[in-house]
Amino acid sequence: EYQVIPECAAIKIPTVNPKYVCLLISGLGVSTGLEVVGELKPTDTVFVTGATGGAGQIAVQYAKAIGCHVIGTYSDNEKEYLQGLGCDRPIDYKNENVGDVLSSEYKNGVDVIFECIGGPLLVQGVNNLAMNGRVVLFGTMS
Repeated sequence: EYQVIPECAAIKIPTVNPKYVCLLISGLGVSTGLEVVGELKPTDTVFVTGATGGAGQIAVQYAKAIGCHVIGTYSDNEKEYLQGLGCDRPIDYKNENVGDVLSSEYKNGVDVIFECIGGPLLVQGVNNLAMNGRVVLFGTMS
């Protein structure tokens, strides 16, 4: 089975390789979550949990490409990597209190939460959600 699509909708890959299939699937899930559920706008502040994970790192780059301010959680010396993806405020969730960082640095709250972890990080994010904020539940690792 096949489908014909406009050239502008096609994604060029460097070589024929199965490793690109997972990027298409994750990227499609992230873009749908952020655009449809998250109703993402360039003025939004976006909080991504698990920001260095498979979907999380795509969400960071996607939100940043739209023009958003991006906050992301990480661990294990991944701060520079996360900043390289475009994350404006990396939070080391093992050594910083995520709830305290969000409430002190983002007084108006976060507009969109892209949630990949669940548990306490989800609670801390929701406790700092802006008025009319949106939550995209993408996974629950904890």
